Formats: sequence, structure tokens, C-alpha cells
Amino acid sequence: MKQDDTSISVAELTLYLEDALSVTRAAQIRQSLASNRTLRATLAEIEAVRTALAVDEPTMATVDVAPAVLQAIQDERQRMTSIATTWWSRRLVWSVAGTSALAAAAGLVVYLATAPRDDEFTARGGPASGIDSRWTALTAFRSDPTGQVITLEHKLGAADALLFTYTNRGREPFDFLMVFAVDARGEVYWYYPAHLDATADPGSIAIAAGANSVELGDAVRHRLPAGPLKLIGLFSRAPFTVPAIERMVRGQNVRAGLPGQLQAPATSQHVIELEVLP
Repeated sequence: MKQDDTSISVAELTLYLEDALSVTRAAQIRQSLASNRTLRATLAEIEAVRTALAVDEPTMATVDVAPAVLQAIQDERQRMTSIATTWWSRRLVWSVAGTSALAAAAGLVVYLATAPRDDEFTARGGPASGIDSRWTALTAFRSDPTGQVITLEHKLGAADALLFTYTNRGREPFDFLMVFAVDARGEVYWYYPAHLDATADPGSIAIAAGANSVELGDAVRHRLPAGPLKLIGLFSRAPFTVPAIERMVRGQNVRAGLPGQLQAPATSQHVIELEVLP
């Protein structure tokens, strides 16, 4: 059934920017945005206002600016949360349109959402208190052996390469990013930074402030063992080195198949639990 774009309100677009909608509803809105220029313009205007204000929602509530809009957002949030809790299926449903992955509107985006926890909200947050991770995101795609680039869901082939985009917004954006995977044995596989020389000591890559869906240009392929795989995007204020992260992984017993993530201060972490097929 074709999505009715007129049913998408300004308040709901604001929740979309906050990553506070369900996966299914967010995918529906992305599909509408891809085909509706007016809707994209409205979204751009909302994002421009939010960027200009550059304040957190609790602060906005104390400022006498457009109280009717703020109330509408709060009402919409309550309504959508009620729908999600009561009616929406507890399954991740993704609709992939087209084969150009980095231009695709739908991707496996792991966000730190502000809505209540539900299986349809894929939120995994960093452990540091006071760190607002709502404004960062890691989007993953896979390239199969035929060269076709498609959305990464929860499974990938052992020979698939991975590609990524990142989002780094907010009043205090992060400065650095690492992307790596850990298998069930605790073995670490590096995507960013590249780690091809065992004697080298590479560090986090620098990322742009205010970035939205910026492509990391390389398709990186590892010989992955079949079984569970934990993919981690680590946003940080200061750079980490590869050996430092690998020591943390070993010392904290972070591995696929086990809950948890790195206990790394002042970071935003985005975790994707995957299964590697033979």
C-alpha cells in the first residue's frame, strides 16, 4: 500500500529527526521523503531550526519559543509511544528499495532513541553519564561477492564486505570514530581505522561535526568465522588506538553472543548484533 504523505505531521517529522519513532514508521517516512520533494523541504526547515537553536529538549521546554509546537511534539510523542507499546509488532521490518546502498533511504541504523524501550526500537547506548548520544548514528551496508550492495540486516555472508555512513550532529558533536567487530572468541576485526600491519598502531579516524549520513568510502572485507558477530561504532572526544581497544575488549570480555559493550568514558557506542553465515 502506498504511504499517504499527507498523514506525516510536522511533529512526527521532528520525532523522526530525534530518532524516536519505531523502525517500521521511520522506514515509512524515509520512503515518503525519497519521493516527496515538499516533505523533504519541510524536514530540512525543521532540521535547520533545530540546528540554529542547538539546545537540548529540556532546555527548549524552558524557553518561550513556539510553545504550541513544543506541545504538539510532546502530544505526538505520547501518541506514537502508546501505539508502539500497544499495537506495533515486536519485529524489525525493513523494506529495501533499489540497489544503490549508500544512496538508499532505508538502512540498518542503530540509534540511541529517547522513546521507551521496545523490541522495535534498536537502541544501545554508551555507558558514560552526561553524554547525549541521540545525535550520532552508524548505518551499515553489505556488498556480496557479486558486487551487489544491499542493506545490512542481521545476517551477512562470510565473504561480504561492509560499507558505512555515519551521522554526528548535536550541540557537542564527537571528533573521532572507530568501527570494528568482535566474534564469539573475542577476536577483533577492524573496519575503521584500517589495520593491515600488526606492527602499526593506528588510531580513531577524524569525523566531521554536524555531519549527516557521511559515507566512509571503502568497502572492507574480512574472512569472518561463521557464528555471532558484534559490530561496534565507537564515537569519542579523544582518539583511541587499536591496541588500547583490543586490550579493553579482552579485559572486559566483550564478545559476540554476550550482552554488553565497552566501558569507555565519554563515548557514544552503537552496537549491531549479527550472524555470519558460512
